[in-house]
Amino acid sequence: MDSKIFFEEVLTFLNKNQCILLWDKKINKYHNACIVVEKRILGVLKPKKTKEIQKIIVLANKFDIKIYPISIGNNWWYGTKNPITDDSVILDLSKMNKIIDFNNSLWYVRIEPWVTQEKLSNFLEKHKADFQMDPTWSSPQTSVLANSLERGFWIWLQNNHFENLANLEVVLPKWEVLHTGFGHYKNSKNKDVYKYWIWPYVDGLFSQSNLGIVTAWTIHLAPKFECIELMAIKIDSNKQLSSIINILQKLKRENICQFTINILHKKRVLSTKHQFPFKETNKTYIDEWLLLKLWDEMNISQWNIVTTLQWTWSIVSAQKREIKKRLNVVWIKASFITEKKLNFIYKYKFIFGFFMKKILNLDVNVLYETLKKTFLIFKWIPSTVSMKSSYYRSQIKYSDKNPDPARDKGGLYWISPVIPFIWKDVLKAYEIWKNICEKYWFDFAPTYSLANERFIDNTIALMFDKLSQKESVKAEKCYRELIKIYKKEGYMIYRSWITSMDLVVDKNDIFWDIKRDIKSVIDPNNIMVPWKYE
Repeated sequence: MDSKIFFEEVLTFLNKNQCILLWDKKINKYHNACIVVEKRILGVLKPKKTKEIQKIIVLANKFDIKIYPISIGNNWWYGTKNPITDDSVILDLSKMNKIIDFNNSLWYVRIEPWVTQEKLSNFLEKHKADFQMDPTWSSPQTSVLANSLERGFWIWLQNNHFENLANLEVVLPKWEVLHTGFGHYKNSKNKDVYKYWIWPYVDGLFSQSNLGIVTAWTIHLAPKFECIELMAIKIDSNKQLSSIINILQKLKRENICQFTINILHKKRVLSTKHQFPFKETNKTYIDEWLLLKLWDEMNISQWNIVTTLQWTWSIVSAQKREIKKRLNVVWIKASFITEKKLNFIYKYKFIFGFFMKKILNLDVNVLYETLKKTFLIFKWIPSTVSMKSSYYRSQIKYSDKNPDPARDKGGLYWISPVIPFIWKDVLKAYEIWKNICEKYWFDFAPTYSLANERFIDNTIALMFDKLSQKESVKAEKCYRELIKIYKKEGYMIYRSWITSMDLVVDKNDIFWDIKRDIKSVIDPNNIMVPWKYE
């Protein structure tokens, strides 16, 4: 490996401002992470177009340089900008930020890697599009492409991002450019509307993989609805939750609740509203007396269920009637509110505020601020509503302006096992997480996202003080033990941190043998993100 000559040759076609070398202070931000991880980075390259990436790949093969591509690097909960292996060159695609095409009749857009949730949302609004994007709970400043390729979940209607991609443009490790689907036919008119074609479906090879660099893709978007209504349910015990799980599953199965239903534990809700009270305790978790005080002040229940009903007014009214009827059987009540009703309550808060505080123990100002951000998400506009949880154990005060938990020393592991939509499995996964957290003295803060009627995305936030070396070491042990136990019990994670990929790979499994065989053919010099899932 001769990195010096490599960079000299790269600078013959890239400008100096497209290259950050090892000794440049600008490289420091690429080391930021929400976990303790130190990787040696040889440099950072910022190509503006696909042809520049091809030239870089040719040189990487020539000089045995390891390449680690990122779109934005705001993948805070799984590794941020850090490469998996030392002595890698980061390929930062932040200068590839074009919205290439959009079709208002066929509900699709074609974009490059650095198009953020916010940029796409603003573009669709500016062009008065008849369709909209389905955002994630993460920051508006995250990449639509990166989340899709990592098979992240959208919030509401379309769930798995990757299922809505078509016509990928991919730079392969041998420098060739591949167009998937019908995209490899030059005169194709159906390449952006249909993702399959004759022969096996290869797009999946470039999802959560190290087999190529996706530089453009088409995303199929979702319709707008005339009626948007929030549904919330408060549950006071695990027993009550068990009685409602089957009802929620049937509501999903019968398409009465079409959008993802999120069930948040009280500590998860607390983490989105309140940073850890360092002044009141020196422990790594909040004492029960203090928790009870905070929960009471914020009117947080044991379990907090939220989803949205969206369609025509008549259909939403029919959905509400059916939901109420089914919940009445188990003596559980759902609350419904539109944004118009929320604005009305806030406008006349001098009337409603007193009664809401006296009867419901709700602060109308806090309610308004929380639901206003939530309605942005419901209207499919990216929001920072859940970003505060990334700062829960950070000693830097959270701000809605440009939040960056990696920069601000927010300690967080994101653990995401997928569990069957069966109460005994929900309870089993709950007990595993609760017991391990208590063993290591961390707060227990799970969320259950009911994406469809068959499985639940059980996202778990392991929050710690990254400024404490002792606590950081303990958090890593807790994280690794959790993944091992989940795997042993059959609840596999669907995404992994860069430091824990060894925990999901079994060397004596033919699945991983085939993965290695494919890698050796497509990337014979192993320059593209070596050791990913090894």
